[in-house]
Amino acid sequence: MSLPPASIRVVARLGPRARLARYLSGQSLAAAAMTLAVLLAITLMLFLAELLNDVADGEVLGSALLTLLLLRLPEAVVMSAPLALVVGLLMSFGGLAEGREFDALRAAGTPVFGVLAGMLLPVALWSGGVLLLAGWVQPWAMQQSAELASRMADDLLVSSIQPGQFRTVAGGRITVHAAQHDAATGRMRELFVRFSNGDAIEVVTARAGRIEREPETGRRLLVLEQGRHIGHPAYALQPYRVVDFAVNRIELPLPAAADARSGLQLLALHELIALEDPNVMLEWQRRLLPSLACVLLALIALPASVSGARGSRWSSTVPALAGYLLYSNGATLLIGQVQAGALDMAWLWMMHGLVVAVVMVVLLRWCRRW
Repeated sequence: MSLPPASIRVVARLGPRARLARYLSGQSLAAAAMTLAVLLAITLMLFLAELLNDVADGEVLGSALLTLLLLRLPEAVVMSAPLALVVGLLMSFGGLAEGREFDALRAAGTPVFGVLAGMLLPVALWSGGVLLLAGWVQPWAMQQSAELASRMADDLLVSSIQPGQFRTVAGGRITVHAAQHDAATGRMRELFVRFSNGDAIEVVTARAGRIEREPETGRRLLVLEQGRHIGHPAYALQPYRVVDFAVNRIELPLPAAADARSGLQLLALHELIALEDPNVMLEWQRRLLPSLACVLLALIALPASVSGARGSRWSSTVPALAGYLLYSNGATLLIGQVQAGALDMAWLWMMHGLVVAVVMVVLLRWCRRW
């Protein structure tokens, strides 16, 4: 009797392993997706509470609340995805270990790499998705959020100035009083403006004024016409400065959200390659950290689940949570210290190397016991 072709024999030999990998991958991804849904709900509720507080403080328009919350969705996913993957793997593999399914696989002669293959696929897909979000989607969302914050700042600034009332704008740094104010055109008449310039106090009166934005730089300016500018000295012995002007422009600071989300954080991952900024490497570290945490912490999920099968599937969840928090927060803290110049980059690489070494030791010990 002739043997079947070699390709058919290979498929037949790899068929059970492929089915095992699909089974383990399906169990892992389902548990991780459910965990991610729960963590996302919690994270978005925290973001919503923060945005509602900004609405109450007059820093955010209520009509833009849903848009801002959706724009923070990539950030919420990047924050929650590593922990969701680890907890999902622990739950799924812990359940299989409690049901003695791993014992059956070991008794059937299934090699350790056949079991690991069922974990590598969901880990690769999950970490790749996190990298896509952190590298490209999240910077785009931050750009849109910053632009929306700037537009809202203009609308809030114009609407906050009421005729005949003193109003503080730009975070309380500028006080404006206008006798007349047309909210539709933004034109104001008979203005009084007071602001700080270092230690000195500046007072400006003008017949008319308006708020405009420079298209080249995006700066917001309070443009005053036909008035007088009085500089109050910081010390009593210094003389006053009195200047009559036809046009005077006062720069209004950008909102805090637009200031914080700027620079390298707004660039896509591929756009960082061509830059020579010394902080580019730190930004790469910040972007790659969630994906790296997914891979490293997931590699110890299988050994932790199987070794803790005598207890409960939840017995290793708390250590996993502690490990994730220590690694992610520790790396983030080191990135901030390196960026501030307090530490050298070598400390950050040492931390990554230490975590990789611990993961490899745990994984190799489990493979030998299999």
